[in-house]
Amino acid sequence: MGDHLKAIHNMYPPPKENMNENHLSKVVKRQRNQRPAILTVSMLRTAIAYLIAEADLPYAIVEHQSFIRLLELLNPTTINMEYGRKTIAKEVESLFHAHRDQLQQTLKDVKHLAFTLDAWTSPNQKAFMAITAHGITADWKMLEVVVAMPTVHGQHSGENFGNLFVDSLNKLGLSDALVSITADNASNNSTLARQVENRLGRSIFKADTQLLGCMAHVINLAAHDGIKVFGVSPTTDHPIEQEITLNHMDSYLETVQPDGAGINLQTVVNRIHGLATYVRNTPQRREAFIRALDLINSQEEKQISLTRKGKKKMLNLDVRTRWNSTFKMLNRALELKEWDKVTQITHFLEPLYDVTNMLCRSKYPTLSMALPIYISLIRSIYSIRSTYDAEQLIPAADVMIVKLKKYLTLALKKPAPICAMILDPRIKLSYFEKTHAFLVEHDISTLRPSEILNVFKNEAVAFDQSPSKIGQVESPPRPMKASRKLSVIEADIFGQGPVLKDLDSEIQQYLSEPNEKQTCQTLYYWSQHKKIYPSLAAMAGCFLGIPATSAPSERVFSRAKTIVGSQRHSLSTASIERLLCVKDWYQSGEEKMDTSNNLPDPQSFEDSDDNDSDREQDE
Repeated sequence: MGDHLKAIHNMYPPPKENMNENHLSKVVKRQRNQRPAILTVSMLRTAIAYLIAEADLPYAIVEHQSFIRLLELLNPTTINMEYGRKTIAKEVESLFHAHRDQLQQTLKDVKHLAFTLDAWTSPNQKAFMAITAHGITADWKMLEVVVAMPTVHGQHSGENFGNLFVDSLNKLGLSDALVSITADNASNNSTLARQVENRLGRSIFKADTQLLGCMAHVINLAAHDGIKVFGVSPTTDHPIEQEITLNHMDSYLETVQPDGAGINLQTVVNRIHGLATYVRNTPQRREAFIRALDLINSQEEKQISLTRKGKKKMLNLDVRTRWNSTFKMLNRALELKEWDKVTQITHFLEPLYDVTNMLCRSKYPTLSMALPIYISLIRSIYSIRSTYDAEQLIPAADVMIVKLKKYLTLALKKPAPICAMILDPRIKLSYFEKTHAFLVEHDISTLRPSEILNVFKNEAVAFDQSPSKIGQVESPPRPMKASRKLSVIEADIFGQGPVLKDLDSEIQQYLSEPNEKQTCQTLYYWSQHKKIYPSLAAMAGCFLGIPATSAPSERVFSRAKTIVGSQRHSLSTASIERLLCVKDWYQSGEEKMDTSNNLPDPQSFEDSDDNDSDREQDE
């Protein structure tokens, strides 16, 4: 009966009572400060379920004698607490539904939500879409969480993805909170955005302005274009990385004294790629390479650091899917041998590598940096291009500039990056004003700072909380005590500020104040200035929560590579989704683990042959 209610009516048993004090996360916290609590059956079952999901272990491990004996060794009372794989599979299902219900309640308190999307096919050829939600909580903290991982049926078309996304939002009741979608620049994502617009209406989502391209993907495209000019592309379509022979590395051109003939930026990347492939291809060559480095190091006056965190350094090899692996390959080669040409290339690629790492973080706002980073990268490449010894860099620089210009132009047509930049108290309009002449000179954009500000003001109207808008009337001052207008510094110290009568005054005063220092915490700033700038603080709560990249949804699947292995190849799509979600929610932190008030009792589910386990077959 329990399985029938789940499968047909989507009904689950009522929450267990009195679990709050014995829930895993609370028990762990108590154990750090006082004597351990008595182990219960439900506590152990929940702990094992989290272990299975977080460590990508097969359900059947709980039936292994070694696992059972390990539990008995740690706590002899577990001798009567043995579980089968189906029981643990049910516990994972219980955790999945409990977490999702709690998450749904949490997200209802976040007024504006941005989403990132990515698709993935598991090793057993089942397709999924990862949907992550992003926003700013009432206490001004960044929120990033997986909200759904639905199975993709049929074609991987934009229309299909769009329907799947909207259905997931409607199921969770989050459609009205949608402010943007960040995804990579694949053509089907434009179709996805149009389908979302058709389903939800332009009052909620406008495809032309609220679909944002993944900035890390743009940098990836630009870097690949530049690397191709150097004569190598890690995105080759060849299915297997072939070993590069000594002949391919031009070893037959070696002389007693290397003369550097034929060495240029178009050959050096291929040569280092070939050397790395050759050395890493067999254990014997790896050992010989380490011995050679040790020998050379013993004979040189200037010692080279050959270890990192206690391990011998080895040549890195670039891979097809990540351009920055080429940078890492060259950088490692440079650590082991000083080569002028390699130095030149790494200096050229390093800014792109740095901003990629910067944009893919999730603990602070990133969209506010999007426009400044685009402009700064283009300026940096122009600067390197103009150096006296950069003749061989010019072709690569030109193709990268073309790519970055294209996407900067597109970004300037969308309000979100503009609003986020101005709402960053460290940036505001100052960087755009400083670089406006450069943008015009290089035919990148003719937008004036005043036009950028007008875009910002138009968006601010929807967030207007000034007295003139909401009908508040200021209390008249007491006749015997004349009040004076507090400065922003005083308002910051004493937690209050002058009430600005209209939105324009609020914007004008905010922009007239000096920019904050680079070390300023953006969200903390707005938490302290929400009374001074209520309308702008409301805007900040919307636009600063939007991620600049789709890395969060991509990270979900990068952690999922081992979830389907030889011992779990028959997992159903439902079981894979539960395991992936519970794993991500568990790793997100203990604050998301307290599901004690709505955790169904897995024992109330009836056993059946088609319950999720490692040995089940997908229906």
